[in-house]
Amino acid sequence: VGDLVFRLTSPCGTTFLFDRPGVPPGAAGNSDNLGTTNATTPPPAVYTFDLAGATVIPETNVGPGFIAAGTYRPSNTAGTAHTWAGLTFPCNGAGTWTLNMSDNAGADVGVLVDWQILGVTAGNYTHSLAGPGTIVQNAATGPNNSTGNFTVSNLAAGTHNFTLTSTDVTGCSVSSPLTVTVNPIPAVSIIPGGAVTTVSYTGPAVAVPDNTPAGVNIPLSVSGIAGTIIDVNFRFDTDPAGTCNATVGNTSSAMNHTFIGDLIFRLTSPTATTVNVMNRRGGTRENICATLLDDDGGFPALSTVTSTTGQFLSGNFAPDNALSAFDGVSPNGNWNLNVSDNAGIDVGSMRRFSLVISTASPTTICAGQILQLTSSVSPAGLVVFTPATDLYTDNLATVPYIAGTPVTTVWAKPTVTRTYTATNTSGAGCVGSSNITITVNQLPAIATQPAALAAPVCPGFNVTYTVGATGAGLTYQWQLSTDGGTIYNDLLNNPPYSGVTTPSLVISNVTTAMT
Repeated sequence: VGDLVFRLTSPCGTTFLFDRPGVPPGAAGNSDNLGTTNATTPPPAVYTFDLAGATVIPETNVGPGFIAAGTYRPSNTAGTAHTWAGLTFPCNGAGTWTLNMSDNAGADVGVLVDWQILGVTAGNYTHSLAGPGTIVQNAATGPNNSTGNFTVSNLAAGTHNFTLTSTDVTGCSVSSPLTVTVNPIPAVSIIPGGAVTTVSYTGPAVAVPDNTPAGVNIPLSVSGIAGTIIDVNFRFDTDPAGTCNATVGNTSSAMNHTFIGDLIFRLTSPTATTVNVMNRRGGTRENICATLLDDDGGFPALSTVTSTTGQFLSGNFAPDNALSAFDGVSPNGNWNLNVSDNAGIDVGSMRRFSLVISTASPTTICAGQILQLTSSVSPAGLVVFTPATDLYTDNLATVPYIAGTPVTTVWAKPTVTRTYTATNTSGAGCVGSSNITITVNQLPAIATQPAALAAPVCPGFNVTYTVGATGAGLTYQWQLSTDGGTIYNDLLNNPPYSGVTTPSLVISNVTTAMT
């Protein structure tokens, strides 16, 4: 048997049954017969090669002087068992199968009586996929279900690793690694009549003390922003001149740390409102790169971030607690970011972060008024506004906005209540959008002016003047001018006046001085 090499070629590839058992180390290899005895010309025996075999064809001589008939595992040139190395699964086995046998030394001879392929001749492949997210297996396709189909959802932005395993009807399997990159959905918001201001921390890197729940405070001063907060986003920033990755001590990162799952980030506003924006997420990941925390962008929760050694955190996520707690007040004053490390061994420094603060005006206007609409997109980009009706590109509303034009700001002068949508499409083809509704109140119209009294009025009389008006949500305020109509002042419900905020004004005990 030490002279012989058996090689099988198939549509699936080429593999060895065995290759000169015992060569090397012995120059002649195993001198045992193939057959049922150790005679010079032994009767033939049946040998089956199957992964279920207990052992390979022996590399050394056995006692009887011949290899017993039975089931053996295939082996390579070193005599080591293999799992049909050289064959690719799954494959379509239809086609030509060739068994090549060669005698590689002199003197000994033999005859192959017969050979055949054993096993199930028909059957379907099965497939499985392991990895993050929600995996749904769809119906397999192709001959004998040779193509597996899966749908994967609920994946955060970033790189994810999967393993696809395919198994044939005989139980032979092959596993293939797959890498999937998920691009972030653009975060789009519309700021009515206000502005989006980004305030960034530009100071030195701040070391976060290890295993110290009190953490370290990083102040950030905000000033000169008009209006009240309608949205705050927290952003981890990277150095645009460098490369942020999972390298230990990466100085281009927002936060370098060898186990970001130790970290808690707490943001406190000038009015002492505190929000825990990120609470020990990311596990064994190293470093935080460009990451936006936005509670109204429809992004995955931070809880979906997997613990993956050798990976950094990046993408758009919903914070662990709502940043809307900061809405409704002035953003100006001293903000504070507290960063704490809550377990031992791993350390790092906070380097860069920003507050993206949106302030705004009311979205209810009167007919004829103009409202500025400013978009905010992360990652940075332009938007297309729809519909284009009553939109303009100048603040006097004289230059109409052309439908489909990417812009940052438009001015709206709607004649009726209307909803506008701002849409951004990233370079990767991901689409994000935001809506805003402008409520338009029509101007009131005075249908009936107060009329002069028909009958004479004497001192001490009570008189009533009435106005008729049309419109929705009407309010009234009667005024008095004492300089011939140049300046008017609001009347109060004090004698002799009553009904000063109603359609009818009553003047009691009139005098001759009232003209």
